[in-house]
Amino acid sequence: MKKLLALILAITLTFSMAATASAATIVPEDSAAQVSYASVSDSVDTRLGGFSIIDTLMDLIHRFVEKIFAYFGLDCPLCDDGTDDDFDDDYEYPYINDIGEVLEFYNTNVNMLAGDKSPMSVVVDQGTFVYDIEAPDSMYGIVQELSESFFEDTEKSDFYVMENGIDENGVKLTDLIPTVGEQIEIAEDIVAFAEMVKTGEYASITISGETCTFDGTTTSVPELQYLVKNIELADFGNGMVKEGTVIYYGTEFTIWLDQKGRIESVSASTPVDMDLIVDIGGVRAAVTISFRTNYDVLIDYVEATGVVAEYNNLINALKFDYDGDMVIDYTNDIDCELVDSSASALNGVINSLIDNLIGKTERQYVISEGYDEDGRSVLGILPPGYQITDIRDEDVVSATKEADGDETVITIKLKEDISTYDGENLTLPEHHMNAVEILNPAALYLGDVEITSAEMNYSGATIEARLDSQGRLVYLQTYLPVNGTAVAKINPITVKAELEGSATEIYEIEYK
Repeated sequence: MKKLLALILAITLTFSMAATASAATIVPEDSAAQVSYASVSDSVDTRLGGFSIIDTLMDLIHRFVEKIFAYFGLDCPLCDDGTDDDFDDDYEYPYINDIGEVLEFYNTNVNMLAGDKSPMSVVVDQGTFVYDIEAPDSMYGIVQELSESFFEDTEKSDFYVMENGIDENGVKLTDLIPTVGEQIEIAEDIVAFAEMVKTGEYASITISGETCTFDGTTTSVPELQYLVKNIELADFGNGMVKEGTVIYYGTEFTIWLDQKGRIESVSASTPVDMDLIVDIGGVRAAVTISFRTNYDVLIDYVEATGVVAEYNNLINALKFDYDGDMVIDYTNDIDCELVDSSASALNGVINSLIDNLIGKTERQYVISEGYDEDGRSVLGILPPGYQITDIRDEDVVSATKEADGDETVITIKLKEDISTYDGENLTLPEHHMNAVEILNPAALYLGDVEITSAEMNYSGATIEARLDSQGRLVYLQTYLPVNGTAVAKINPITVKAELEGSATEIYEIEYK
């Protein structure tokens, strides 16, 4: 599916580039003058009306960078002119930074979540990311190995299915949510920074930092960093640390709310420096290790029963709980064709592009202890990638489960869907968005090329999952037919393209 989406984006981009080139030289309809697309692509030095294709693309990139930096109130790094005055005049700051107001929003929503007894699945990811080490060259490798060993047991991911605020093993929802249990409400006097969007779907607070010291025997305990396990410097390198401090720069707590106003994720992240004096082989040296501890809670409000709920739990358990060995043979079969366009002269070029991208591709993922050689887990392989699988009863036309020899087959047919974009507002395909990979037309940014509208039609994906006699997923196939249109405009040219196709993805799993 990802390849099909990339194909649509590539074709839209090709049309947009053609529009850019056409806008540089306006040729009257009755003129005998013609410009060949092939002649333009033969050399990047080809000039149309005094502007090269490269010049035009660089200008688009420049404008894109300029607006991104302007969004944050910064001058463009590619020029000396600073931000675009017109852009600044129209810009409205989207955040609220009043600590009291943000805290009230944050505390209210977190406590509502703590008391929520709705059926839900919860994923908790946590770990430590070391991003910088300062040490003498002769010690760097040793310090790096010690750091990896010191933090190796912090990486974990757990999946829970909650009923009435508790899972089958007695784990409570309140035990999983940052700050709840330690302190029901974060007090204003310990908050260093607070921010929320005016639309009320995101809020973030950062509590005050603090420094803990090592006296040669024990390290003092941080009082404010609720989720950070006390870092005991005496344990680092089995006594190699002779002096040291642990600097917590303040835990940042963040919540995101869904369209129904419910928290869908809670995160806590703490940047930390360990400033150490170490003794390695009788040589003392100053060492600084900079890292970040992360704790992320993803919440899926279960709105499925029966076969649909069983499928969700099956896929999510593999994505978030499985840490064993397996081989996944992946096949992706893409079929796509250009149905119509408003620039018929380019149809040959577009069809050649399609011919090069469609067809079947295969890949094998060898998973060892939960990850492949590129560090990819099952979470990033099974659809939809890097998110909870959350199909609801209302998303399906049918969902069946039946025996086939020694195997059990689950078949789910999704309802028809549509995703539209009018240049400002995007509607997502609600029945597909948490089941398979989808296309976000609003994510396509082309600088001065304006996407004035886009529409993707999903006629209903089919999902087939096969379980072996032990109830393990051994085969997964998704079939997604889709067609769509996109309109790109760069004055005075408007180009419209319509495509249709399908993606069949197959995952064959062998457990080791």
